[in-house]
Amino acid sequence: RGATERQMAEILHFEPGQAELHHTFGDVNRQLTATARDSGQKLNIANALVLTGGGIAKDYKDLLKTTYDAEVFRGNLAAINAWVLDKSEGRIEKILEELSRDSVCTILNAVYFKGSWQNRFPKEDTVDAPFQVSQQQQVRVPFMHRQRKAFSLLRKTDFRALSIPYEGEALDMVVLLPHAVDGLAALESRLTGENLAQWLDELDARSPEKVELGLPKFRLETSYDLVPPLKNLGMKAPFSKEIADFSGMGWPQGKLWIGQVRHKAFVEVNEEGTEAAAATAVGMVTTVMVEQPAVFRADHPFLFLIRDRKSGALLFLGRVANPRPE
Repeated sequence: RGATERQMAEILHFEPGQAELHHTFGDVNRQLTATARDSGQKLNIANALVLTGGGIAKDYKDLLKTTYDAEVFRGNLAAINAWVLDKSEGRIEKILEELSRDSVCTILNAVYFKGSWQNRFPKEDTVDAPFQVSQQQQVRVPFMHRQRKAFSLLRKTDFRALSIPYEGEALDMVVLLPHAVDGLAALESRLTGENLAQWLDELDARSPEKVELGLPKFRLETSYDLVPPLKNLGMKAPFSKEIADFSGMGWPQGKLWIGQVRHKAFVEVNEEGTEAAAATAVGMVTTVMVEQPAVFRADHPFLFLIRDRKSGALLFLGRVANPRPE
C-alpha cells in the first residue's frame, strides 16, 4: 500500500492496478506452461508462500492459491531449500543460506525449462575451438555446429541476432552477438525493453536463410542478492521497517518489510537442447540474403534469451562471457 506499492509498481513497470495485475500474471503463467507442453517442451512455473513465523491474512493466502496456483505451508530454512530443489528438478540446491530470527514468511518462485532443438546439433561435429573472452584472453571450449540450416538472422550496425527454435517452434533461443570482441558492455547499455522488443520484431520479420552456425556449449550457475540493485533503482520503502506498508498481507504499516531477495539461475546448453532453472526468494521480516551461407560464430561474449514467441514473454535472459567451466 502507499509508497511501498508506488515504488514497486514504478521500478518493476507494473502499469495495471493490483487486481488486474494479479489476474494477468496468473493467465500468463498458465499460457506459458500450456504453450510449452503443446510443443513438446517442459516448462514448470511454481510459486509458494512458506510461513516461517507469524501469520498472513487469509485473503492474501487465497489470492496466491487461486491466482498463482501457489502452495502455502509452514516450514523452516530446510523446507524452503527442499522446495526449490524439487521444483528446479534438482538443479538449484539452496536458495537461502539463512533466515532472520524475525522471519514471518518467504515468497518463492521457481521456473524450470527443458527444451529440445528443432534441429539438434550432431555430436560428432562438436570440436574444441577458441573463444575470445577479451582482446587479451582466449580459452578453448567445445563448439557445436549446424551446417547450412535455415535460421532467422538480423544484422545491425554493431551486432547480429539469430533465432534458434526449439521443437514445435513455439519457443526459441535468441543469441545477440556483438561485432566487436569487447562489444558486450555497449550492447548491454542499449538493452532497454523498448529496444529489445524492436530488435525481436525485426528478427521475426526476417525470412530464414542458410547459416553456418557455431555455438559453444555452456553451463551457467549464478546467484544474486537483489536488494542492493532494487534499492539503487529507487525501491527503498519495501525494505524499510519504518515505512514499509504490507497491510494487504495482514500486518500494520511498519511491522512487516522485505529482509532479503535472493535469485539463483542454472542454464545448460548442449547438442540436444537447453535445460534451465531459476528461483527467487523474497523474505519478509517483522519488526540480407547471400549466395553463400552466412556464418554466425558465437566465439566471443554474447547475450542470449529464451522466449515464448506467441506472447513475447522472456523466460530467461543471460550473458555468456566465458563458457568454460570453472
